[in-house]
Amino acid sequence: MRPCWLGLGGLALALCSQTSTARAEDSPKVFAPVQTYDFGTVKQGEKVSHCFKLENRGGAPFKTVRMELSLPDMTARVPGSIPPGKPGEACIEIDTSKLSLKVRAQALLFTNDPSRPQIPLLMTGEVKQPVDLIPMGAVFAGVWKDEGGQSTLTIVNNRPKPLQVRGLHVEGQDFKAQLQTEKPGEVYKLVVTIPRGLTPGSHTGTVDINTDSARYALIRVPVNILVKDEIYTFPSSVDFGSVSLAQIKSNPAATDLAEWFLVKKHTGKFKIKSITSDVPGLKITQTPQGESNTFRVDLTLTEDLQAGRSLAGKIQVLTDDPVVPELVIPVTGEIQ
Repeated sequence: MRPCWLGLGGLALALCSQTSTARAEDSPKVFAPVQTYDFGTVKQGEKVSHCFKLENRGGAPFKTVRMELSLPDMTARVPGSIPPGKPGEACIEIDTSKLSLKVRAQALLFTNDPSRPQIPLLMTGEVKQPVDLIPMGAVFAGVWKDEGGQSTLTIVNNRPKPLQVRGLHVEGQDFKAQLQTEKPGEVYKLVVTIPRGLTPGSHTGTVDINTDSARYALIRVPVNILVKDEIYTFPSSVDFGSVSLAQIKSNPAATDLAEWFLVKKHTGKFKIKSITSDVPGLKITQTPQGESNTFRVDLTLTEDLQAGRSLAGKIQVLTDDPVVPELVIPVTGEIQ
């Protein structure tokens, strides 16, 4: 590349300006007037597609180097090259057979345009199943030990034929369930009630809803309840998975080798008296020090570990709280 000399007066300056302009004009320059498309509401199983307009306003052919699609049931096609001054299209198709409710699908184009190396094209909409469970296909509830609570799930029949419920069957002793009719044949609400006094920890079960539909004769809804003590940890366990010893030695401070958990209190503040572990090679850092409502505990692996050694063990947290003086967090993992 030949340099532009500015010390030769106006002629050299003009030559520099012309060279820069020529180089800019020799590059592709993509223009995408609209980069989002809302396909509205469709039935599950339908295919939705849209072509995004593209235009090359540069002086060299525009090319897509590669693409990244955010959903497995997406396909996309773009022209191999768009000549200077010519239009083109990036067409995206989504198979909704395995999708439901709110959908957000993105095609990310990696291009040879130096000013726009990446172009995101987004498609959004809603996919309705014949029978939707809203907000999701299971009940999740978090309650405090002595408070109890409720969680709901809505069942929406999107078929033209009414859906009649014949009864419920509950598997699990830690909650009660009832079905309320919001709109006969179309909308029902499942109400799960969690009593007070359950043991802190995870409680699971299922609710089976029997209907008059041949295809949807049984709608099974998993129930997941987390009962929190006055002081609790989140998450309730630590899993390092399978860790490479070479990776630890090369970069022991790498974030992908670290784990963390929170220690929280329902109301008020407390102090952590000590945090210890029987897991070898584990460095523990607490933030903040002193009194707080919430503490973060960071865990990192040190270099003095051996391949084949298990990381299975526990972390013990001692507090000054008379109700919850001790917390035990299980740890799993293995060094390779």
